[in-house]
Amino acid sequence: MKNNISHIFTILLLIVFSIGSFAQDRRTLDTKVADILAQMPAKDLVHLERIMGEITELGPEGFQKIAGQLVPPGTGDDTAVRFAINSYSRYASSFGREKERSFAEIQLLVALKTNADKDVKTF
Repeated sequence: MKNNISHIFTILLLIVFSIGSFAQDRRTLDTKVADILAQMPAKDLVHLERIMGEITELGPEGFQKIAGQLVPPGTGDDTAVRFAINSYSRYASSFGREKERSFAEIQLLVALKTNADKDVKTF
């Protein structure tokens, strides 16, 4: 009887621990972007590094969703968006981040082409 209980307990533990390894991030891209922007400005450098990594993981479409939320001065509050883009530019330009630097350069050029407002482009 004790042997059966220990086997059942072991199996239950294996099931519980294996469920966590199959968990996936099921949030939509819009939700991920909103979550990132809600954390801006970051509270410290460790938090900022994590957020910048999340922006990289969003890929081109996610970066463009962030950049697409820039508005001309005086027409809305895009403070978090400006913090995110400025922080990512600084993050990507630091030593050893050639991949992120190339990604940022390409995405910023795309954002410049897609936004027609002169004041937004100046940012």
